[in-house]
Amino acid sequence: MGENTRNTGYVAIDIRESECFVHRVPRKLRKVNESAYTPQLISIGPFHYGNADLSEMESLKIKYFSDFLKRSEKIKENDLKRAIYGCSEKLHNCYEGIFSKFENNPQVFDEIILRDACFIIELFLRNTEDEQEGGKRGCILRTPWLRKAIKLDLILLENQLPFFVLTKLFNVVKPYLPPVKIPKPKSDYGSNTTTTTFDRPVMSCGCICRATPFTCCQVKKLSQKEAALNRKPAEEEKGDLCIDPLLKLTRFFFQEHFLTESDRRVMFDDIKEIKHFTDLVRSFWLPREYIMIKEQPARGNITERKYLYSATKLDTAGVTFEPARKGTSLTDVKISKKLFLKFVPAINGMLLKLPELKLENDTECLLRNVMALEQCLYPEEDYICGYVALMDQLINTREDVEFLVDRKILTNLLGSNKEAAKLINSLCNQIPRDKSYYAPLYNELNSFYENRWNVTRATLKKVYFKDLWTGSSTIVGLFVLLFTVSATLKNVYFRHL
Repeated sequence: MGENTRNTGYVAIDIRESECFVHRVPRKLRKVNESAYTPQLISIGPFHYGNADLSEMESLKIKYFSDFLKRSEKIKENDLKRAIYGCSEKLHNCYEGIFSKFENNPQVFDEIILRDACFIIELFLRNTEDEQEGGKRGCILRTPWLRKAIKLDLILLENQLPFFVLTKLFNVVKPYLPPVKIPKPKSDYGSNTTTTTFDRPVMSCGCICRATPFTCCQVKKLSQKEAALNRKPAEEEKGDLCIDPLLKLTRFFFQEHFLTESDRRVMFDDIKEIKHFTDLVRSFWLPREYIMIKEQPARGNITERKYLYSATKLDTAGVTFEPARKGTSLTDVKISKKLFLKFVPAINGMLLKLPELKLENDTECLLRNVMALEQCLYPEEDYICGYVALMDQLINTREDVEFLVDRKILTNLLGSNKEAAKLINSLCNQIPRDKSYYAPLYNELNSFYENRWNVTRATLKKVYFKDLWTGSSTIVGLFVLLFTVSATLKNVYFRHL
């Protein structure tokens, strides 16, 4: 171990751990599903370097590195190496527990970072090129299954490069790169493509430099809350033009993992700092207000979590489940009163709005890695873990999955509702959930369900007024009953006269 570590007799503890943000997945989490945290095709960074199962991609990374240098005669390998050597110590401090592995040969570590970073940038640039116009997309981008697998590997927590090193290298080469045409999502405004010229400075701190009054933290110390609240609508309209070009390339490559509506562009403009790709995915899943203002709620709002009744049980009490609007962040769960009759509060209901969650083959891998990131780096801001725990409480059986699918809150592409319920129920295994930001929501829903009047009212509604025909029959039956009772009473009354 280096001089900055001390040995307790059992484990080595590094005093620089506060600077670390690329972590190994904790062993207890890894044992639950090791394959979800392990790259299947490609190794990025030092953690899985030398893994024989991933060696086939090393030759391809070398080829991408060579092609990256050929993009311009002015791009020199020595310039790229100097950029890496200049932040080598900072890079070492970013990774958890690699000091002994490369202590005797730090140059190998620098070469790994340089080759992998150039591979990623070259891959992003190829992703914008059209082969019909002379582009060279390569086998990764031409083969759908390979593209999807590589993309998933690049998001794994243990397979990360600090975003600042990508930025640093990109700053070296961008003056020599031609303009890049990046297709825009169909839901965005304007044309289907946008031309990006690499002439705007990008700060090496990892912050996103924009052509707005709210630039990097090194330029102007404006509070994030003030920046969010004072942003003008005109700036939102041109927000896509103000995004750092490297972040644009990143957005385009990982676009299916982010929001698919025009809100995505605005949210990219709100993200102020990126640690790595796993952190970027988490940023898009955070509550919208947190992304804009980046202010952690007061600790007093984090209360003890209670058990929450399942979705089908809450439905029996009259809780209405609705999907949130398109473009809502994954964790933006909202609860409100549903007024049936404004002046009769005793028959009012509860409305729970949940963003759509798509369950497919890579959903478990994405969620587990982001949750592991929160456990390591954001233990006090574990919104994603809290959201998954909320869904775990709402879903106990396949009937709960079927109910949420019918309400368009879940999209189940796993083929079986039972498998979907099993997946959701396994995600929080070994994740401590003593406290939750959603605890107030738990309390409100539980109180609503435990009110027996709500259950009775909801049951009567479902039995006798579940649709137009049942409701009409119920009303007709009530009138028939009233006429029968009144006729009987009338006959009895006149008989005694």
